[in-house]
Amino acid sequence: MFWVQGGTAFLLWIAYGVYQARRAQKVRQWALSVSPTKRGLTSAGLFLGSLPVLFGGLALVNALGGFGRDRMTAWAWILITLVGFAFVHLQTLGMALLVVAAQNNNVTPDSAEASDTKSQSL
Repeated sequence: MFWVQGGTAFLLWIAYGVYQARRAQKVRQWALSVSPTKRGLTSAGLFLGSLPVLFGGLALVNALGGFGRDRMTAWAWILITLVGFAFVHLQTLGMALLVVAAQNNNVTPDSAEASDTKSQSL
């Protein structure tokens, strides 16, 4: 039963990651709103800050007896699933900041016109 619960939570986390990828433009806009000088530090903070969220959630559930011998209690499964969502969310935002920082605004916007706007005829 434990593997079914854990596998279901994992699939939900993957689905949330796909959802975040599909709304990449909004996530990118958010990342661009962060000051360029703060992007690196914020990205590192999100990546590293997600680890205590994940492991802290696991430790909390374990300390409260949510893990049985062959299954999680219902409240433990819900909490682990929510903690996983938070982990995926923080990792996604951290990666968005890292990508935007690496691009350094050198990517041509979709609405930009071609640099050769006039055609010369011979």
